[in-house]
Amino acid sequence: MVYGIIAAGAGSRLRADGFQGFKPMVQIAGEALIQRLIRIFQANNATSIYIILNNAEIEVGQFIESLPNLAGTPIKILYKDTPSSFHSFYALANKMAPEDQSAVCISTIDPVFREEAFKGYIDAFKQQKELDGLMAVTSYVEDDKPLHVYIDPDFKITKFASDPLPGQPWISGGIYLFRNKALQVAETAMQAQVSKMRNYQQALLNAGLNLKAYDLGRIIDIDHVSDIALAKALLENNLAKREGFGIK
Repeated sequence: MVYGIIAAGAGSRLRADGFQGFKPMVQIAGEALIQRLIRIFQANNATSIYIILNNAEIEVGQFIESLPNLAGTPIKILYKDTPSSFHSFYALANKMAPEDQSAVCISTIDPVFREEAFKGYIDAFKQQKELDGLMAVTSYVEDDKPLHVYIDPDFKITKFASDPLPGQPWISGGIYLFRNKALQVAETAMQAQVSKMRNYQQALLNAGLNLKAYDLGRIIDIDHVSDIALAKALLENNLAKREGFGIK
């Protein structure tokens, strides 16, 4: 599978908290965010990994290129300043899609999650070939502006929304598995001047695509300095014990 990482943001909320440096270099349990994602993707049969960085992140690109154990997994870095997360997604997807039209996995740089849950996520998508997309979700809400995901009893997604709904605890985890139909909608969305990932995801539903949610358990979104300690605790199992994963 071809993997992608969206890491072109400015990390403004981290900087406002006093963090010095680039967000992809945030250390969680002795490992940079970007390093951790690359390692996890390699462990899940990555044929190549595409990464979008902004033009100020040359240092991050140099760090990536210096990482050990990259043999056999081509790492392709795109430097581009983009006005939104969807623009970053679009630029990255256009590079990835010609290589593998069957399935791609794209993650933002923010989420920290349990590795065993991620493997189940990838396996579930491979098994359910009728799906156009499988979105990682969590019921742990600590994001400033979460994207709420409404589902039916089979975990089929019915709506993306900015507001919570009783009985619908799920929010987006910022990790996406897509097949070719979903990537084709990205072109239409860009032409319609969509500027947010949440609007693109709703456009997928509006186009009639078959999308499901996958419970990845607790996900910590690294937006603030305080999130770093939460993520470290998650990986050390100091938060809630293992939670249920999977399509219900």
